[in-house]
Amino acid sequence: PTDFHWGKYAGRHTGDAYNRVIAEERLFECTDRLLGRVMHTKKPERIVVGLGGDGLHIDNIQKLTTRGTPQDVDGSPIEIVHSYIDLCRRYVLYLRKFCEVDVYVVNGNHDFYSSVFLRACLKACFEDYDGVNVVADLGIRQTFLYGNSLVTFIHGDDGSVKDYPTIIASESSRLWGKSKYRYIFTGHFHTERELPQFGDAIVHRMPSLAGTDDWHHKKGYKSRKSLIGYVIDKEEGLISKEIVSVLK
Repeated sequence: PTDFHWGKYAGRHTGDAYNRVIAEERLFECTDRLLGRVMHTKKPERIVVGLGGDGLHIDNIQKLTTRGTPQDVDGSPIEIVHSYIDLCRRYVLYLRKFCEVDVYVVNGNHDFYSSVFLRACLKACFEDYDGVNVVADLGIRQTFLYGNSLVTFIHGDDGSVKDYPTIIASESSRLWGKSKYRYIFTGHFHTERELPQFGDAIVHRMPSLAGTDDWHHKKGYKSRKSLIGYVIDKEEGLISKEIVSVLK
């Protein structure tokens, strides 16, 4: 659930109201439908979830993003960050009901610093919890190998997309060499899109569940509010994806 923007406030006049109550309903309802489809076909070995990536709408007590842009929020910064950590904890526990869970935390441009705290909190919370592995990787790009597929989570706000494969191949050369397929998952722009293939690496841009605030409304930016789950086979790589859209 990239670009979740927990704490964002959007009034009904934008046509897509959003606050923490709506956000939580969207997250769990869409995840439930998505996993229902996946489980109907075949129970997965594990769920790999990437949290963060603008999971939080603000990054400090002044209600600003990491780079200092003021935001419309639906509560005090203390309430927002406290409730977000609790939400992520409950979300991981919910996913664990289906199968084992690996948790990665991606730094975003709204929550770059807060993501560090989220990762540490979840790592401590699930340290001795069976079936939940919180990866304590402090890197901007979260890269791992599943079967013969190399997977990277990156928010997508910095650098050129065409340079991502070269950067990842350089910094994760051992894993790159062991892989047959390479997938890079980004967010940031709140729109779903399969970007051009660069060499043998495919870049997928994921959508957002977040509502439309005043800034996006004024700009006229529109996107389908949805959640995507990608199914990766150990031998065949990415074999399918499930998309669920917000229904109300």
